Amino acid sequence: MKMRSIRVGALPVLFLGICAASTMPGCTDDLCCSDFKAGADLSGVDFEADAKFDAWIQAVADFSGVANATLTDVTASCKALATELGDTATQDSPEPSENVKVWCAAAVAQIQALGTIEVNVQPAECSASFSAQAKCEGSCQVDASCDPGTVEARCDPGELSVKCEGMCTAKCEGSANLAVTCEGQCGGTCEGDCMGTCSAMGPGGDCAGSCDGTCSGKCRGSCTMEGNAMVECEGECTGGCDGTATAPKCKGEITPPSCEADAECNASCEASAEAKAECKPPSVEITVAGGASAQAIGALKLHLPNIFLAAEARAEALVAAGQAVFDLSLSLDPGSLGGKAALCVLPAADAIGTSFANIQATAEASISVTASVGG
Repeated sequence: MKMRSIRVGALPVLFLGICAASTMPGCTDDLCCSDFKAGADLSGVDFEADAKFDAWIQAVADFSGVANATLTDVTASCKALATELGDTATQDSPEPSENVKVWCAAAVAQIQALGTIEVNVQPAECSASFSAQAKCEGSCQVDASCDPGTVEARCDPGELSVKCEGMCTAKCEGSANLAVTCEGQCGGTCEGDCMGTCSAMGPGGDCAGSCDGTCSGKCRGSCTMEGNAMVECEGECTGGCDGTATAPKCKGEITPPSCEADAECNASCEASAEAKAECKPPSVEITVAGGASAQAIGALKLHLPNIFLAAEARAEALVAAGQAVFDLSLSLDPGSLGGKAALCVLPAADAIGTSFANIQATAEASISVTASVGG
């Protein structure tokens, strides 16, 4: 994954004007604002500003909260992987953005000691959080009575994913931890009959690896139905459900609401939706040469999906959200902010810079691990 360049260095200069505009003498640091917190729901806070500012600072909270949590998750996965593979010497670093690098480097060292490793990874997927976007959009509307529409109405039918109480007719989405019924092309590990070439066979003679052909049985990954095949999908059904559909999500782009609203306010809502995207770890099939133990293979299968997720889909969603939040920051007018908004924008700006540093550290560390197994 190639990360886009974002001009984080411009933030301190931008917000010097906001600090100077504050009418509260002596308030020069984030101790003057107790309401802004990374990852918090700020809908109950009166920032004494307009809806555009409220949507922006909520997007900053969402973005920074998920960026920090992703760093913590990857650190925990790398640490667990390194120690389960035999590391006994690595010590924690007090700086979170350094600690993720320390433990992922330790994991890489242990992986390399196993010998040649090959992986087959189904691409990780994230769906923007429509609930977060819709909740935010309500405050951006010019006409409060206007209905912005449901996720079903604002998503391409082929990208709509649901829990299907009936028969799935398009794609049944499983994961590394969920094997779903499959009669078609399996994007992960096929467990059953493979009408084609199977990369690995199980003890009973069935396929237990990637299937270059049609998988009939279970799939740890996404199964795209072939012909007129229909199955009862244990996971999420994308693109076609013949039955009762619940818990809808949009795998693609959510179209803008029909309601008249402030464009920058809506852009902040979209940033919140990207930041709070719902993601699932990819299916990872592992082949190890060199006599690695079953315990080592189990550790790889357990922890690599989360690391691949961070290196790919989660990082992309965060970069998109971060770019939007940063661009919207540049449109703020420091002179128009007063009261609580003028004070809370300072820790919010600091959170943006910290989040970008955390994303960079997380991406570099997780990519180093995925590269070590050929990802």
